[in-house]
Amino acid sequence: MTFALVLLMAFVSGFVSLSYEVLWARMFSWSTAGAVSSFPMLLGLFLAGLAVGAKWSKRFSHGQPTHSPAALRAVAGFFGTSALAGWLVIPGMAFLLSIHVAIPGYTALYCVFIAACLSGAQLPLLMHYGIAADGRVGANLSYVYVANIMGAVGGSLLTGFVWLDYSTTDVIVTVLTVCSLVLALVLWMSTRPTKKDILMGVSFFVAASVIAVGGRSFAYDDVLERLFYGANYEGQHFKHVIENKSGIITVDQNDIAYGGGVYDGTFSVDFVDDVNGAARPFSLSAFHEKPAKILVIGLATGSWARILAAHPQLERMVIVEINPGYYDLLRRYPKSAKMLESTKIEHVDDDGRRWLHGTDEKFDAIIINASFHQRGFGSTLLSKEFLELTKAHLNPHGILMLNTTGSARVLATVCEVMPGCMAYLRSAIASPDPIEPNAERLRNILMNYRINGEPILDPNRAKDREKLEGMLREISTQSGNFKSNSDVMTLSKGHEIITDDNMGHEWQFSILGF
Repeated sequence: MTFALVLLMAFVSGFVSLSYEVLWARMFSWSTAGAVSSFPMLLGLFLAGLAVGAKWSKRFSHGQPTHSPAALRAVAGFFGTSALAGWLVIPGMAFLLSIHVAIPGYTALYCVFIAACLSGAQLPLLMHYGIAADGRVGANLSYVYVANIMGAVGGSLLTGFVWLDYSTTDVIVTVLTVCSLVLALVLWMSTRPTKKDILMGVSFFVAASVIAVGGRSFAYDDVLERLFYGANYEGQHFKHVIENKSGIITVDQNDIAYGGGVYDGTFSVDFVDDVNGAARPFSLSAFHEKPAKILVIGLATGSWARILAAHPQLERMVIVEINPGYYDLLRRYPKSAKMLESTKIEHVDDDGRRWLHGTDEKFDAIIINASFHQRGFGSTLLSKEFLELTKAHLNPHGILMLNTTGSARVLATVCEVMPGCMAYLRSAIASPDPIEPNAERLRNILMNYRINGEPILDPNRAKDREKLEGMLREISTQSGNFKSNSDVMTLSKGHEIITDDNMGHEWQFSILGF
């Protein structure tokens, strides 16, 4: 075996291992609904597996000289076996989570541990049998390490930030597996094998490739569903699946969307039969006299954005969404896709926080339909520091509408930054200035509200009148789903505010018992 082949195998070993880790972390995070502890748990077992594999490799590094054909074939066998094991990890996790047996969710990570053990044995064995024990052993050892590190960096960067925008998880895993199998076969054939050895190596390569390529649909077609539904999986199948470097978006058969394994809403903008919390964006004019300029951070299904885009007083709206996959999703729903054609709307593919740091533009209303507060990285849109940033981008008497998802800490944080704080249907309505809700102003706006040319309510229908009057009554009397400033202050009193340093609720929710 040439030293160039040793370097190539070290590079590929690092590339494949880190690529697998990126994909495994995405999938396990999906199964835990974005729990912040999912990645460190997976990383811990992955590193433990590498360490155990490296230790375990000592049992195979005695009794054979450097460049021994038999030893090098054993190294090739490790490469091939670990490639196939890596291919099986995600289906294995999905199967363990979906079987109707009460097991802790983290048990699925032992699939990662086993595959990592096999990967961990590769580099020590490759160095032991692939580097000659001569005067250049130290230099050659360092070159192999550099090649492995470059592969690891390349795997995490290219797979995590480029490849995932062009391919799905199952395709990437299959390509990585087949490439590893090809390299293992090249190493096997470089050892001057006998006819029996050739037959054995080629047979393993063909069988493993058939499993990886031919069994891809069987093993991966229901992976996301099994990881998502867990023990409640009964053959459910997602209607739409969109994968890219920013995450995974799915839509079930009832047109309910999930981003990163977390509920993202439906595609409904119905004012009367409200299944999407749509009363909140519809209520905007109760709190602001003329919301002509609106910023929306987070698109998701686009339902709130569609409602706001149709506001009779709107002149300009900016939508900032970190995952461009949501725009692709909206195009699959013709009524939602019409919003994307509006000349009043600017679409920005960026992180909301980063975008705000880079602009001086100010708005009459900033709408943040944030994800669940306990989700990993949830505090980035809920912390005091972020709310101070949004406050700086409000026009005089401008308002912030922020989905608290029921967290008193979120409410306390909003009140800390903007004392003019109220709440409606689990959303905080806040401003640096006092807010004076105006139900009659809202009535006039809603009576003229049209989405895609259709009025949102018919005053001649009793059901529509009841919905409208109930909403206006809550706002005017500050009762029911509406909480006054004094109510909000009472509800949030004594609760610790969220900062960038304490990460809010994120580490208070553990996956250990899920």
